[in-house]
Amino acid sequence: MSIAHLHSEQLEAVDRIWHLRQTLLLEGLSVSDLNAIASVCRDRIYSKGEVIFHQGDPVEFLYILNRGFVRVSLVTSDDREKILGVFKAGDVFGENVLGPDQYCQMQTVAHEECWVSMISRQQFFRLVEQRVSIALNYVKILNRKLLEAREELATHSFFDTEHRLGKALIKLAENHGKSIYGEKDRIKLKIFLSHEHLAQLIGANRPHVSMIMSRFKKNGWIGYRGRKLMIDVPRIQQ
Repeated sequence: MSIAHLHSEQLEAVDRIWHLRQTLLLEGLSVSDLNAIASVCRDRIYSKGEVIFHQGDPVEFLYILNRGFVRVSLVTSDDREKILGVFKAGDVFGENVLGPDQYCQMQTVAHEECWVSMISRQQFFRLVEQRVSIALNYVKILNRKLLEAREELATHSFFDTEHRLGKALIKLAENHGKSIYGEKDRIKLKIFLSHEHLAQLIGANRPHVSMIMSRFKKNGWIGYRGRKLMIDVPRIQQ
Protein backbone atom coordinates (compact mmCIF):
# COMPACT_ATOMS: atom_id res chain seq x y z
CA MET A 1 0.00 0.00 0.00
CA SER A 2 1.26 3.48 -0.86
CA ILE A 3 1.85 5.54 2.26
CA ALA A 4 -0.27 8.26 0.64
CA HIS A 5 -3.25 6.00 1.37
CA LEU A 6 -2.47 5.71 5.06
CA HIS A 7 -4.86 7.98 6.95
CA SER A 8 -3.88 9.33 10.37
CA GLU A 9 -5.82 6.61 12.20
CA GLN A 10 -4.09 3.94 10.09
CA LEU A 11 -0.68 5.34 10.95
CA GLU A 12 -1.42 4.47 14.56
CA ALA A 13 -1.65 0.80 13.51
CA VAL A 14 1.72 0.84 11.77
CA ASP A 15 4.62 -0.36 13.91
CA ARG A 16 6.02 3.08 14.64
CA ILE A 17 8.34 1.64 17.26
CA TRP A 18 10.10 -0.44 14.59
CA HIS A 19 10.69 2.70 12.49
CA LEU A 20 11.79 4.88 15.39
CA ARG A 21 14.38 2.40 16.59
CA GLN A 22 16.11 2.53 13.17
CA THR A 23 17.43 6.03 13.89
CA LEU A 24 20.73 6.72 15.64
CA LEU A 25 18.98 9.33 17.78
CA LEU A 26 17.02 6.65 19.64
CA GLU A 27 19.65 3.92 19.60
CA GLY A 28 19.91 1.93 22.82
CA LEU A 29 16.53 2.97 24.25
CA SER A 30 14.17 0.49 25.86
CA VAL A 31 10.80 -0.40 24.39
CA SER A 32 9.07 1.57 27.13
CA ASP A 33 11.16 4.64 26.29
CA LEU A 34 10.38 4.23 22.60
CA ASN A 35 6.67 3.96 23.39
CA ALA A 36 6.87 7.15 25.44
CA ILE A 37 8.60 8.96 22.56
CA ALA A 38 6.13 7.61 20.00
CA SER A 39 3.30 9.04 22.09
CA VAL A 40 4.62 12.61 21.64
CA CYS A 41 5.39 12.28 17.92
CA ARG A 42 3.18 13.82 15.27
CA ASP A 43 3.08 11.83 12.02
CA ARG A 44 2.65 13.32 8.58
CA ILE A 45 2.77 12.11 4.98
CA TYR A 46 4.37 14.47 2.43
CA SER A 47 3.78 14.14 -1.29
CA LYS A 48 6.63 14.19 -3.81
CA GLY A 49 7.85 17.77 -4.25
CA GLU A 50 6.09 19.08 -1.14
CA VAL A 51 8.11 21.44 1.04
CA ILE A 52 8.47 20.17 4.61
CA PHE A 53 9.87 23.46 5.85
CA HIS A 54 11.06 26.56 4.02
CA GLN A 55 14.30 28.39 4.58
CA GLY A 56 13.35 31.17 7.02
CA ASP A 57 10.46 29.29 8.67
CA PRO A 58 10.41 29.26 12.50
CA VAL A 59 12.29 26.32 14.02
CA GLU A 60 9.52 24.18 15.52
CA PHE A 61 10.23 20.46 15.13
CA LEU A 62 12.84 17.73 15.02
CA TYR A 63 12.05 15.33 12.15
CA ILE A 64 12.62 11.57 11.94
CA LEU A 65 12.28 10.14 8.44
CA ASN A 66 10.49 6.78 8.49
CA ARG A 67 10.07 6.12 4.76
CA GLY A 68 11.04 7.81 1.52
CA PHE A 69 13.72 10.38 0.68
CA VAL A 70 14.06 14.06 1.58
CA ARG A 71 16.53 16.52 0.11
CA VAL A 72 17.90 19.46 2.04
CA SER A 73 19.12 22.58 0.27
CA LEU A 74 20.05 26.24 0.45
CA VAL A 75 18.00 28.55 -1.75
CA THR A 76 19.35 31.89 -2.95
CA SER A 77 17.32 35.09 -3.33
CA ASP A 78 17.05 34.41 -7.08
CA ASP A 79 15.70 30.86 -6.41
CA ARG A 80 18.86 28.96 -7.26
CA GLU A 81 19.20 25.77 -5.23
CA LYS A 82 22.29 24.12 -3.74
CA ILE A 83 21.48 20.60 -2.57
CA LEU A 84 23.35 19.83 0.65
CA GLY A 85 22.30 16.21 0.93
CA VAL A 86 19.57 13.60 0.66
CA PHE A 87 18.08 11.92 3.74
CA LYS A 88 16.86 8.34 3.81
CA ALA A 89 14.73 6.32 6.24
CA GLY A 90 16.25 6.42 9.71
CA ASP A 91 17.84 9.85 9.25
CA VAL A 92 17.10 12.84 11.46
CA PHE A 93 16.85 16.42 10.23
CA GLY A 94 15.90 19.76 11.74
CA GLU A 95 18.51 19.02 14.42
CA ASN A 96 19.10 22.73 15.02
CA VAL A 97 15.87 22.60 17.04
CA LEU A 98 18.06 22.78 20.17
CA GLY A 99 20.32 25.49 18.78
CA PRO A 100 20.13 29.27 19.12
CA ASP A 101 18.62 29.79 15.66
CA GLN A 102 14.99 30.85 15.71
CA TYR A 103 14.56 30.31 11.96
CA CYS A 104 15.42 27.45 9.61
CA GLN A 105 18.68 28.01 7.74
CA MET A 106 17.82 25.46 5.04
CA GLN A 107 14.87 24.12 3.06
CA THR A 108 13.71 20.50 2.98
CA VAL A 109 11.58 18.95 0.24
CA ALA A 110 10.08 15.47 -0.11
CA HIS A 111 12.14 14.03 -2.95
CA GLU A 112 9.48 11.37 -3.20
CA GLU A 113 6.45 10.52 -1.12
CA CYS A 114 7.61 10.20 2.48
CA TRP A 115 6.44 9.64 6.03
CA VAL A 116 8.00 11.61 8.88
CA SER A 117 7.55 11.68 12.65
CA MET A 118 7.89 15.13 14.19
CA ILE A 119 8.81 16.02 17.77
CA SER A 120 8.12 19.57 18.88
CA ARG A 121 10.94 21.78 20.18
CA GLN A 122 9.50 21.75 23.72
CA GLN A 123 8.97 17.98 23.77
CA PHE A 124 12.49 17.34 22.48
CA PHE A 125 13.97 19.56 25.18
CA ARG A 126 12.17 17.46 27.77
CA LEU A 127 13.28 14.18 26.18
CA VAL A 128 16.94 15.29 26.21
CA GLU A 129 16.67 16.38 29.86
CA GLN A 130 15.07 13.09 30.90
CA ARG A 131 17.19 10.63 28.89
CA VAL A 132 20.96 11.04 28.74
CA SER A 133 21.30 8.49 25.92
CA ILE A 134 19.25 10.74 23.60
CA ALA A 135 21.54 13.68 24.38
CA LEU A 136 24.64 11.56 23.62
CA ASN A 137 23.15 10.26 20.37
CA TYR A 138 22.19 13.82 19.41
CA VAL A 139 25.82 14.90 19.85
CA LYS A 140 26.97 11.97 17.69
CA ILE A 141 24.61 13.08 14.91
CA LEU A 142 25.82 16.68 15.09
CA ASN A 143 29.46 15.53 15.06
CA ARG A 144 28.89 13.32 12.02
CA LYS A 145 27.22 16.14 10.11
CA LEU A 146 30.05 18.52 11.04
CA LEU A 147 32.63 16.06 9.67
CA GLU A 148 30.60 15.66 6.46
CA ALA A 149 30.42 19.44 6.07
CA ARG A 150 34.21 19.74 6.49
CA GLU A 151 34.77 16.98 3.94
CA GLU A 152 32.48 18.71 1.44
CA LEU A 153 34.25 22.02 1.98
CA ALA A 154 37.61 20.37 1.28
CA THR A 155 36.21 18.70 -1.85
CA HIS A 156 34.88 21.98 -3.23
CA SER A 157 38.14 23.75 -2.41
CA PHE A 158 40.63 21.33 -3.95
CA PHE A 159 38.87 19.32 -6.70
CA ASP A 160 37.54 20.17 -10.15
CA THR A 161 33.98 19.43 -11.29
CA GLU A 162 34.74 15.94 -12.59
CA HIS A 163 36.36 14.83 -9.34
CA ARG A 164 33.57 16.42 -7.28
CA LEU A 165 30.98 14.54 -9.31
CA GLY A 166 32.88 11.27 -8.92
CA LYS A 167 33.09 11.74 -5.15
CA ALA A 168 29.39 12.63 -5.00
CA LEU A 169 28.46 9.45 -6.90
CA ILE A 170 30.57 7.33 -4.54
CA LYS A 171 28.90 8.91 -1.52
CA LEU A 172 25.45 8.36 -3.05
CA ALA A 173 26.33 4.71 -3.65
CA GLU A 174 27.38 4.34 -0.01
CA ASN A 175 24.29 6.04 1.41
CA HIS A 176 21.55 5.18 -1.07
CA GLY A 177 22.76 2.18 -3.06
CA LYS A 178 22.22 -1.56 -3.10
CA SER A 179 24.33 -4.33 -4.57
CA ILE A 180 23.34 -5.89 -7.88
CA TYR A 181 23.15 -9.67 -7.88
CA GLY A 182 26.05 -11.13 -9.83
CA GLU A 183 27.77 -7.75 -10.23
CA LYS A 184 29.75 -7.25 -7.03
CA ASP A 185 31.33 -3.95 -8.05
CA ARG A 186 28.19 -2.24 -9.38
CA ILE A 187 25.83 -0.41 -7.06
CA LYS A 188 22.29 0.58 -8.05
CA LEU A 189 20.90 3.75 -6.50
CA LYS A 190 17.53 3.33 -4.78
CA ILE A 191 16.74 6.96 -5.49
CA PHE A 192 16.29 8.74 -8.82
CA LEU A 193 18.44 11.85 -9.24
CA SER A 194 18.39 13.88 -12.45
CA HIS A 195 21.46 15.60 -13.90
CA GLU A 196 19.97 18.84 -12.57
CA HIS A 197 19.89 17.36 -9.06
CA LEU A 198 23.50 16.20 -9.39
CA ALA A 199 24.52 19.66 -10.60
CA GLN A 200 22.82 21.25 -7.60
CA LEU A 201 24.53 18.74 -5.33
CA ILE A 202 28.08 19.58 -6.44
CA GLY A 203 27.62 23.26 -7.28
CA ALA A 204 28.01 23.01 -11.07
CA ASN A 205 25.88 23.74 -14.11
CA ARG A 206 23.68 21.03 -15.59
CA PRO A 207 25.16 20.94 -19.14
CA HIS A 208 28.67 20.40 -17.72
CA VAL A 209 27.42 17.62 -15.44
CA SER A 210 25.59 15.95 -18.37
CA MET A 211 28.79 16.03 -20.43
CA ILE A 212 30.80 14.41 -17.62
CA MET A 213 28.11 11.79 -17.00
CA SER A 214 28.19 10.89 -20.72
CA ARG A 215 31.95 10.40 -20.46
CA PHE A 216 31.54 8.30 -17.30
CA LYS A 217 28.99 6.12 -19.13
CA LYS A 218 31.27 5.74 -22.16
CA ASN A 219 34.09 4.63 -19.83
CA GLY A 220 31.80 2.04 -18.24
CA TRP A 221 31.89 3.73 -14.84
CA ILE A 222 28.12 4.23 -14.71
CA GLY A 223 25.08 2.78 -16.43
CA TYR A 224 21.30 2.82 -16.15
CA ARG A 225 18.68 0.24 -15.36
CA GLY A 226 15.38 1.89 -16.10
CA ARG A 227 15.70 5.36 -14.60
CA LYS A 228 17.98 4.23 -11.78
CA LEU A 229 21.69 4.92 -11.93
CA MET A 230 24.22 2.09 -11.57
CA ILE A 231 27.69 3.00 -10.35
CA ASP A 232 30.92 1.01 -10.67
CA VAL A 233 32.50 2.35 -7.48
CA PRO A 234 36.01 0.80 -7.80
CA ARG A 235 36.45 2.20 -11.33
CA ILE A 236 35.36 5.70 -10.33
CA GLN A 237 37.70 5.58 -7.33
CA GLN A 238 40.74 4.88 -9.54
